[in-house]
Amino acid sequence: MVAALCSFVLSFSNLLSSAVQAGFDPLLAWCWPICIDALFISGSPIVFRGNSPGSSPAFGGEPDHLHRNQYRL
Repeated sequence: MVAALCSFVLSFSNLLSSAVQAGFDPLLAWCWPICIDALFISGSPIVFRGNSPGSSPAFGGEPDHLHRNQYRL
């Protein structure tokens, strides 16, 4: 947990300074690191789910029609 917190703080600091250097308004520059880190946090479960054994790499699993053979004689 400590490593994750340190990682977040360092990421936030770096992205904040990058946003200010890129010309973002300093009062709104904090939004950039929040958006990027929130994207990483919200996407992490999808990545971990895709790497687990027996899971489908497709987002939300495969559609039902892919499991049936519609052209069976």
